[in-house]
Amino acid sequence: MEKYINTRVVDRVFIDEFAKIPSVLIDDRIEWTAAREAIIQCVKGISVIPAADVRENIHAKWVIEKEIVNGVLHVNQFCSNCGYPQYTTTKFCPDCGAVMDKGREE
Repeated sequence: MEKYINTRVVDRVFIDEFAKIPSVLIDDRIEWTAAREAIIQCVKGISVIPAADVRENIHAKWVIEKEIVNGVLHVNQFCSNCGYPQYTTTKFCPDCGAVMDKGREE
């Protein structure tokens, strides 16, 4: 699983570290030693940001099939993502974990 971090936290780390860079001019040029150190501190700061445990959400719907067998109406329902048959309507497919938020199809 890939690791994801909050980009606002990363931005804050960089802003905080670069704010610490002193404005030093030596012979009309900027001394970059402090900047290099700040970059190293940023990289260290990023490495300790906790990663979120995330996964891609799958969106699907319950597909309804109706058929008449020997004069009796049979209604079958299955997941549009994995085809798992389900006899009750739930918010998630118990097989693939898809979120059932795309509506119903009959």
